[in-house]
Amino acid sequence: MMYSILWFPFPGATIEALVDDNGVLQGVFYQDPDMKKMFASYPQLILIDATYRLNDLRMPLFVMLVVDGNGASEIVALWFVVQEDRRTLQKMIRIFKEHNQNSGQIAVVMADKDMTERDVITVELPNAQILICLFHALRNFSREVTMEKMGISSDERLAVLEVLTAMAYARDEATYEVHYKTLMDMNLKTVLDYFDKNWRDSKNEWVDCFKDGYSNYLTRTNNRLESMNHQLKTVITKSSTMVVFWRDLMICLKSVNTERNHKATQVQSRVPVVFGQETSTDQKQYKTHLTPFAFEYVSKELQKVTGNASARLFEGVSVDSCTCRFWTSMSLPCHHIIAYRQHVGDDVFAPDLCAQRWKRDFYMASHPVFSVQQFNNSDDGNNNHVDQPSMAVHVAIPAAPTRTLSQNEKYRTAFHLLQSIASGVSEMGMREYRHTMGMLKSVETCIKNGDEFIVAEVVKQTGHFLSLHLR
Repeated sequence: MMYSILWFPFPGATIEALVDDNGVLQGVFYQDPDMKKMFASYPQLILIDATYRLNDLRMPLFVMLVVDGNGASEIVALWFVVQEDRRTLQKMIRIFKEHNQNSGQIAVVMADKDMTERDVITVELPNAQILICLFHALRNFSREVTMEKMGISSDERLAVLEVLTAMAYARDEATYEVHYKTLMDMNLKTVLDYFDKNWRDSKNEWVDCFKDGYSNYLTRTNNRLESMNHQLKTVITKSSTMVVFWRDLMICLKSVNTERNHKATQVQSRVPVVFGQETSTDQKQYKTHLTPFAFEYVSKELQKVTGNASARLFEGVSVDSCTCRFWTSMSLPCHHIIAYRQHVGDDVFAPDLCAQRWKRDFYMASHPVFSVQQFNNSDDGNNNHVDQPSMAVHVAIPAAPTRTLSQNEKYRTAFHLLQSIASGVSEMGMREYRHTMGMLKSVETCIKNGDEFIVAEVVKQTGHFLSLHLR
């Protein structure tokens, strides 16, 4: 079994192997105790994406990230699968939910519009709003709005892409509608039909001004995931065997954790110091109360406040709420709230208006490196017994019905077949080996050239031999 030779350096980790009715591996889910702890502390925003070509079976690796209280990216789950279909993705998300009780607190999921079966996320995480990475949206526009597909000229294509980009970056709904009208006025029916069918009704997922209406913490792209995937590809040997892939993955996780812990200890060891222009009592209090990442944002909001605030500034503002994008996205005091509190004589320092995730004390308490109780082979930190090291759990799913296979799936099927052929050929005598290799090279030539060929079985007195008749 594959699982007997995998290396598990994190005691207490959850590893579940997904197999079909025939016992064929369909995927592996992985989550260690630190990942569980970080998700439990910061479940509101999830970023998810897949990275490819890390193993010789071409099984994509899905990475799930959160953003911690100091703005750092934290892996909270991993899985790799044979098929990126609805059933497999649904099962992986259900495994995640099973082992993370507060998954219902996920408010936002940042994903790729191309991600298979996005409706699975909607069904399995009904409280979450799916947002599309800005760069993925722009990439989709560039791929789909072509001269060939839309029947438009090169100049028209450039003009359309310019308008679509402006729509994606729109800072308010009125600006978005102006750009949409510009698109309609171009009178390009194929383009407008494409947009209305695929993007118009989902504007809340990809347009900046609408995305910031959710707790996305001003995260508009999957750049965090791209950076993490780059780290993985730096450590993991490309197209490696599954054993080497897993070993490299575990090494990379340990390296990422070490770097993360180092940065966290810096937050603890560096006493907040206020100097220069940061002389107000309010700034001192906020700097002591918040993590460095959160304070940097609040400090900029404090600097925006002037003594002569107009009445217009206070529209939709109270001492504890605002309709602006910063407040709804970050859950930190914006300059509108700060100015209004000054205006009515209330304290500018309002710790209750800062989401718990941004508070320094909470960050220290939630970060694994500061945990008093360390995970070991007998206790997981919650008085729960943990067996010697992690075990694989096989979860059966029905075998997939006949369907159109993806390129990766075709590759894996052919790869397994050719491995079996190679094993058989290696045991042949030299005469039979040379003859068989000649036939296989002929097959390879036909496939590369797109030629058809026939395999015929010729029966001789000495036995059965395969002969190839090519055309």
